[in-house]
Amino acid sequence: MTSGRTVEYVTTGDRAGPGVLLVHGIGTSGRTFASLAEHLAPTHRVVIPDLPGFGASGRPRPALGIEAQAAAMAELVDETGLERPILVGHSMGAQVVTELAVRHPDRAGAVILIGPVGDPGAATALRLGLRLARDVAREPIRLNALVLQDYLRGGPRSFLQTLRPMLDYPLEKRLAEVEVPVILVRGDHDPIAPRKFLRRLANRVKEAEIVEIPSVRHLAMAVRPEPVAGICRRLSSPA
Repeated sequence: MTSGRTVEYVTTGDRAGPGVLLVHGIGTSGRTFASLAEHLAPTHRVVIPDLPGFGASGRPRPALGIEAQAAAMAELVDETGLERPILVGHSMGAQVVTELAVRHPDRAGAVILIGPVGDPGAATALRLGLRLARDVAREPIRLNALVLQDYLRGGPRSFLQTLRPMLDYPLEKRLAEVEVPVILVRGDHDPIAPRKFLRRLANRVKEAEIVEIPSVRHLAMAVRPEPVAGICRRLSSPA
């Protein structure tokens, strides 16, 4: 990429369909979106990156903050030729796509935030870690195994250097500057993105919608991809 950052990505789906960019959270990789990509492939062109520092992408030192990650994703949108794609971000990825939509509104058709982090009730690493532990205890074993593999592959240095910028990112303030449709999604048992926090975020946006997916937790799009795919199709349909 022109910035010198290494971003590995996968493309799938209908090359003539509306574009979707799927951005994963801290420590994980694009593999967490595999099920959602499969559901979107018949109707959408899907681009699934590994953020710099994670997955198969490079390990920039120091690790990139949210703004630099968003810049890397803006370059990827240009490189892949996506035209105003739907930006889907999970967990920390919700911050990245928000920043991308604010800085580059011409590269965003809509924003979907799944299980966004930034709740003031978990503003420290310890509090967020406790919520993460509660979540992991109830996620499907196969997904926990995938996430653990990604954490080990990325290594502690990238994770720890990214953690502070993630905790400090002003999601509420930046989300208020997004000019495209915003949909906030959470699993109804997600301890990391509680309902109260999503309502707080929705109050900062002119026309935000909250969607709760029943019987799932933080990895909602991996356990129940169908509702999220349905949201993408709805946003892609002509008004």
